[in-house]
Amino acid sequence: MKITIGLTKTDRAADYVPSMDGYRPGAEQDVVVLEIDAVPTQPDGGWRALEVGEAYFMATNAPEEVVKGSPLALAIYTALVERTAPAHRLSMSVGDTVQVDDGPVLVCASFGWEEAK
Repeated sequence: MKITIGLTKTDRAADYVPSMDGYRPGAEQDVVVLEIDAVPTQPDGGWRALEVGEAYFMATNAPEEVVKGSPLALAIYTALVERTAPAHRLSMSVGDTVQVDDGPVLVCASFGWEEAK
């Protein structure tokens, strides 16, 4: 499975801070692309972007013992550790995006996830 994470950049000149203002279409992002091999939980054999976003958030924000309790979060964490050229930051926050394979793009919002517009 290919996971594409968009870590949205702050634009001080435009008075835009994604963690405060949320997602803005067209905002500049550092993009992290990971190939993950994790056993899916869905009957169709895939992963939903919501599950992947939650697991990525967990992998980059939760304590190690919590990450180890989730096979998907652990697979993501392991893939991030193995990266040789990480983005300016790897933790997901409000205003960042997640996409699984070529599916819909979800935005990390203040209270959950929403589809990018």
